[in-house]
Amino acid sequence: MQSLRERNPRVIACVFLICVLFGFSRITMKQTNNQSPEVRTQDVVDPTQPQTPVRHKDLFFFIIGDWGTGPLEKAREVAAALATMAAQRRPTAVISTGDNIYDPTVKNATDVQFLTHFEQIYGAESLAGVPWLLSLGNHDHETPQILQAQLDYGKAHPHRWSLPAPYYRRRYGEQVEFFVLDSYELMLNPPESGAIDEMSKAQLQWLDGALQSSTAPWKLIIAHRPVYSGGHAHGNSLWLQQNLVPLMKKWKVQAHFCGDDHSLQVLRADGIAYFVSGAGAKRSKSDTLPETVFRGRGKPNGFMTVRWNSEVTMTVDVISSEGALLHSEIVNI
Repeated sequence: MQSLRERNPRVIACVFLICVLFGFSRITMKQTNNQSPEVRTQDVVDPTQPQTPVRHKDLFFFIIGDWGTGPLEKAREVAAALATMAAQRRPTAVISTGDNIYDPTVKNATDVQFLTHFEQIYGAESLAGVPWLLSLGNHDHETPQILQAQLDYGKAHPHRWSLPAPYYRRRYGEQVEFFVLDSYELMLNPPESGAIDEMSKAQLQWLDGALQSSTAPWKLIIAHRPVYSGGHAHGNSLWLQQNLVPLMKKWKVQAHFCGDDHSLQVLRADGIAYFVSGAGAKRSKSDTLPETVFRGRGKPNGFMTVRWNSEVTMTVDVISSEGALLHSEIVNI
């Protein structure tokens, strides 16, 4: 009598293949069903982060602030200078020092202002795909809807608009880490009161821990409100000098970038470099302070660039809307 294998070997092979496939599908389904949303979230790659090891010499940033308002022709002039420079050397990212939206009527992430004041203004081919890292200014907090619209716009356009939270940190390679602050929440009380409320305290505690845990030799702060400034509109902040600067000294922060005053300034105090880049659209006057190294005379519009000459030397260039180099400042560790 013939065995089953001898009578029909094809049937045996088919049965074996079906069993193998059934078992594999059950294993796959079990793994998928057991995977939590948190694990999947951890597997998602942040599109604004470099995906390969970054050398300090490869990093190149634009710093621009207070660009979310008119006059639009001035914003276009600065944007044209950004595009020209980007065509010569593509930036790693554009960093905004805040006041990204001024119009209090903005309600959501589909508002036309994202098109007219951002996408169309900075739509040059050389800037296409360059991520923006954004901080929040006082106008970005003018209504809860403006803030939420920007957070939602970032979720819809993560490759272009990086604003994961009101304050956050962003690292590039082993050398450089930015700590992006929310100046409005940090200073809810009038500066002259000297008070620190719970929201201010929480952000300062976060910054203290973030700076402590950072292993990057270059620690740079991005914010909106100036610590030192000769600007007529806002000027120095004694509150920040008393509450933020001690943390910067404690963890050896090399530089603080901000906007708010619509001018271009470079200042130095207690071994820290302070850069005011708030001339992305509007312009305002500034005076010379004891801390002043450079201020743009004649109220020029413009922006700044940041690059590294070596592991211990950073250069910040001040660029006018005509593309002229106004000043170069070297910062060392």
